[in-house]
Amino acid sequence: MSDSQRATANNRLAPARKLARLIGSLASPVAPQTCWITGAPLQSHEHGLTDAVRKKMAQLVLEPYCPRCGSSASQWTSPGKPVSCLRCPTRRLGLDIIVRAGALAPPLNGLIAQIKFHRRWELTHLLAPLLAQAIQQALLRQPTMAVPPGVPPRNILVPLPLHWRRRFWRGFNQAEEIAAQTGDILNWPVFDCLRRVRYTSPQAVADSATARADNMRGAFAPANDPWLHSELAGQIVWLVDDICTTGATLQAAAAALRTLPKNARPVCINAAVVAVTSLHTAA
Repeated sequence: MSDSQRATANNRLAPARKLARLIGSLASPVAPQTCWITGAPLQSHEHGLTDAVRKKMAQLVLEPYCPRCGSSASQWTSPGKPVSCLRCPTRRLGLDIIVRAGALAPPLNGLIAQIKFHRRWELTHLLAPLLAQAIQQALLRQPTMAVPPGVPPRNILVPLPLHWRRRFWRGFNQAEEIAAQTGDILNWPVFDCLRRVRYTSPQAVADSATARADNMRGAFAPANDPWLHSELAGQIVWLVDDICTTGATLQAAAAALRTLPKNARPVCINAAVVAVTSLHTAA
């Protein structure tokens, strides 16, 4: 896909995102005077975050984790063995790999909370570079991604959609913002090819992996657009979201893509999330 085609595709699919950015910018400060996380005064060269906070975020990206579920390596791996999850051989999330920028720990949890619960959509520009870096590292570790020989498939970012009721209340979809900016960094197309067809309770109120899976079952469906189907066929899809806990939301989204006709399905479905929580221990 050429740059002009990529721009056309992304512009075609994101009018609501552009409107949300415009509305949000009217109420957003031009430049914060204190750190979004610590509240400490910022130096002239610091933009939104202190150098110490940025250093901590950079360290999170380097931490090892299980590529199948995103769990921190210290929780699940055996000493002396490759990074993998001791429980993943018996788990099926419907994803080839999960890439994360870090665990849901300071300062990532503070930034995500500001974005989701205080409607600071503009802070997504602090997260996208971390996610892009994490994806690039994953590609270096697994460059082929086990795809069949032939014409190399493209990488496509697909943000997880919000139900229209939740999007109306929040004013934007943080997954779309993160995906759009990550796509700009990686020069990858971003397609809104999933629909949220069922309103669900917030996943945070579910107290188990089973409850989360039940809550998300049937929540997504592919967009009813033959052009999008042709764009996905045989490609590598990366589902983008801010947080992964048990993987139920990502699993439901991947299952929806697999309902496409065989000649329209992606060859590989991965996930790229900003942070993974510790509730994997309850999965």
